[in-house]
This record gives sequence, C-alpha cells and structure tokens, in this order.
Amino acid sequence: MARKSKKVRPSKQTPISQAETFDENVELGGVNDLDEMEELDELGERNDHVEIDEIEDVDDEVDFGRMNKDYENECIVIKSDNGAQREIKGISLMDLWTLPKTDQIVIECNEDYIPHNKASYLLSSFCRDIVKRGIFAPISFLKWNDEGFGNFKDRMIEIVKEKFLYDDTAGFVEKWIFKKMNKGWRTHKGNLKKKFEKYNTVKDALDKPPNSIVLEQWRILVADWASEKKKKQCEANKENAKKQKHHHTLGRKSCARKRKEMENANGGEPIDRLTLWEEAHKKKDGSYINEATKEKMIEAKYLKETLMQNPEVDATLVVEEVFKKVLGPERGHVRGVGVGRSPTEYFRMKSNKSTNSNERSSSNEIVSLMRSHEREIAAINENHKIEVEREIAAINENHKVEVERELAVLKEQYEKDVEKINLDNKKNDKKNKKKTR
Repeated sequence: MARKSKKVRPSKQTPISQAETFDENVELGGVNDLDEMEELDELGERNDHVEIDEIEDVDDEVDFGRMNKDYENECIVIKSDNGAQREIKGISLMDLWTLPKTDQIVIECNEDYIPHNKASYLLSSFCRDIVKRGIFAPISFLKWNDEGFGNFKDRMIEIVKEKFLYDDTAGFVEKWIFKKMNKGWRTHKGNLKKKFEKYNTVKDALDKPPNSIVLEQWRILVADWASEKKKKQCEANKENAKKQKHHHTLGRKSCARKRKEMENANGGEPIDRLTLWEEAHKKKDGSYINEATKEKMIEAKYLKETLMQNPEVDATLVVEEVFKKVLGPERGHVRGVGVGRSPTEYFRMKSNKSTNSNERSSSNEIVSLMRSHEREIAAINENHKIEVEREIAAINENHKVEVERELAVLKEQYEKDVEKINLDNKKNDKKNKKKTR
C-alpha cells in the first residue's frame, strides 16, 4: 500500500499559508536553487574566482571564533559610555556577542551614509551572523519581506545598535544594515539548500536536519524546496544567472571601503564610480576579468576622453553620463556606490548638490555633446557600412569574373578532351575493321 503524502503545517510565527503537500520519499535529483542569485546590491578582499556579478560577499559560513585572516590585524575603535575611546585588534564575532553593554564599536560612513571604515567589515559580518540564528531570523519565512518578519527585524536592529555606534539621522545606515541582513539570510538559506540537495529523499532530509537548525522551520523550508513550483523557479533563475557578464574581483570587501582605500592612496582625492568599477573588475595581474568587461572599459574611456575635450564640462557629470551610456541604467542598486542607496535616492542627492546654473549648464552641455557624439558614431557606422557593402560588391564582382574565366578555361579544355576522345575512338574503329577483314 502506497504511503500517503504528509502535509507540513506552518509554525505560528510563519506567515506561510501555502505549505506544500509533498511525498517524503520523492528523490531529489540535485535541483539547483539559484534564488540567491538575484541582482545583488553592491561590489563586495580580492578573489579572482568570484562567479557572480556585483556580489558583496561570498562566504558560506562565518566562524564564530575568529574573523577572516585579512582582517585579523585591523584596528577597531571602541567607545565607552563615559566617552573614552580605545583601539583593539583581532576582535572576533564571539568577542562581539560578549561585548560589555558599556562599549560600542564606532562606525564611520562616507558622504552616501555607507559604512566605510575598518570596522564596517565587522558590522557586515555581524549582520550575516545574526540572521543565521533561527531565533532571530527564522528560515521558515519564504521571503525577507513576508508579513510577520517585522518583529524579528526590530529585535535584530536593537541588538546591532547595542554593539555599534553610528550616526543615522537620515536613516540610510539602518537601511544598509537591513540589506546586509537580507543578503546574509538569503545566502544562509542557499547554503542550507546545498546541504538539502545531498539527501537522497525528502524523508531523509526531514529525519536528519542540519545542526543548529530549528526542526519546525526546517520542515517548512523543505516543503517549499520540494514543490514543483519552486523547482521551476530555480531553473529559471539559473538561466538568468548565466546572462551575467561582468564579475567583480573584490570578494568580501565592500565598494565603499575599496573606494576609501583608493582615495587614501590617491592623496585624499575623490575616486569616481567609473574608476572604481574598472579597478573592481581587474585581476591581480591588472588584466580585466574577461573580454566583455575589457570592451566596455575601452568604450567608456574613449567616450570620456571625447567629452572631456570640452573644457567647460564638469568631469563628475561626464563620468555619470558615460557610466549610464556604456553600462546602462541602474536597476535596484547603484553600481560602485554600495548597499543602502537606491538609484532614485542617489541621483536625487547628486541633483540637489548640482543646483547652480553653471552646473546645470554643464550638464546640458554634456547631453548635447553625447548626442553629437552619437550622431558622429552613427555617421561613421553608416559610412563604414557603405564601404563594406561596396567592397563586398567589388569582391563578388571580381570573384564572378574569375569564376567565369575559370569556367571558360574548363569548358575549352573539356571540348578539347571530348574531341580527342572522339578522334581516338574513330582510329580504334578503323583498326577493328581492318582486323575483321
């Protein structure tokens, strides 16, 4: 007698009302869940084997006892409630969880309100760590924005505020923190999915859940993964992920922190988005990550050089226009800026800073130059097209003449061969007649 399907009931905390009915004995067959490979928030220590474009971090598990080797000797500023400050090296996530309530780690932000000092990596790691704990961020929710998740988010941000000190009068830092948590939570679920795929059947997955995972949450998550709808979604996401071309090489280092390092190395001079984007897509030997990226940068540099020939245009505005023209419009996040700022917020801020008539005039001048440049390119392409068509026609005509000449020679040779064969046949006929007589 066949075993009946078992229905998984959602927990009280989860909003999932559509828990799937599924067969515990179904074989898994290695479904590849690429739900985590959505368009990601920012450029994320250099790693020449990063697979995903614009990913901020690629770690699978955070070691509770120590941090990444690249950050072990970083000096972190800690401020006590009495106002005293001190520096400390080699702080771990475990140290952070046991940090006295009188102490807070100081976070500094750039002009876009994005953390960029040495302590920012610790804040980012803490965000990834806290969402791996089911009591704070249950994996039974299907999406980060699911109804009912709000209370858990409020509790997590309270814990972050206890550990870190930052100025967030505009509210952008908290937005950055939630995006970090969101990314860390989805990555955590993606890593659990990889473990899920190693089970032979759904029943095996339910009977032997991973360590430190709340069983009830695990059962709801397995129910979702085992559904046909989810499998189809995973396949679609997998195909979309293949379309990504420009893979950055920053690894876990945020673009905000990379920008600060480049500016320090440049004597404090600001670094534009295009320069940062180029550096973030190079290997250690200085070469580009692939040919597609190389072609984009060649195009961008040529266009920038052309526009900058006009001494009246603003260099910053030129870079923004070139970035948009060559790499396309921003979607969901601003490349080279980082998590926390949407394209609307970022460009509104830039617009507010460019309110005087000279800057508006410069912007209009750039747009005019861009259009003029596009017309010139179009004319060059059209002339090139005509020249190519003319050359092809000439080649075809010459080829036609050569073919006709060769055919005429072959025809003449053929006629001579036929005539010779006929003469030989006649001679043979005469010889045969003489023999018969």
